[in-house]
Amino acid sequence: MPKKYPLQVYLDAEQMQAIKNAARAKDASMADIVRESIARYLADIPVSEDPAMGIVGMGSSGRRDLARNHDRYLISALRRPSSTGDEVETSPAPDGRKGRRP
Repeated sequence: MPKKYPLQVYLDAEQMQAIKNAARAKDASMADIVRESIARYLADIPVSEDPAMGIVGMGSSGRRDLARNHDRYLISALRRPSSTGDEVETSPAPDGRKGRRP
């Protein structure tokens, strides 16, 4: 089960009663109803309003097969010297393997 984090919210009387009624009807806790409601809300956010989608299209590689061959291009880029002429430093990656960073 994923770790859960506490959150304090203030509800008006009508919202509180609706959550109590839903919990009773589903034989669930009020917290379960709130979590389910949040999950449903987040799932219904249109892709166009998702802040993470702001990174899409930020750059252009000029390659038409980048989605399919991204691993190959990434490995190739990490193996060659920096385009600025700077020395490329080799250091441990977060997972402990050797990686290269500019």
